[in-house]
Amino acid sequence: MLCRCWIRLEIRGAENIRNDRGGLLLINHQSFLDPLLVAVLISRPVSYLARDSLFRVPLLGWLMRNTHVIPISRESVRGGSIRTAIDRLEEGYLVGIYP
Repeated sequence: MLCRCWIRLEIRGAENIRNDRGGLLLINHQSFLDPLLVAVLISRPVSYLARDSLFRVPLLGWLMRNTHVIPISRESVRGGSIRTAIDRLEEGYLVGIYP
């Protein structure tokens, strides 16, 4: 209820999310609450891509490591994170990207 008063939520294309396969969620990043709100609104596992430096933040890093978040380095051109994201899609996860 609190969120409904101060935060405007808009989901477009939810009807295109199939329950029997993985998919990409492209999300407009407005705040650090976004992943939490998506988790509440979508009842499927979501594996996000996140900047690897966030994993060094004490509590946040622990939370990210334990909730299927994929670290991605902006400096590295190796495809390890992308390969992990593809694996998660093949396992049926939704992969969340905040471009």
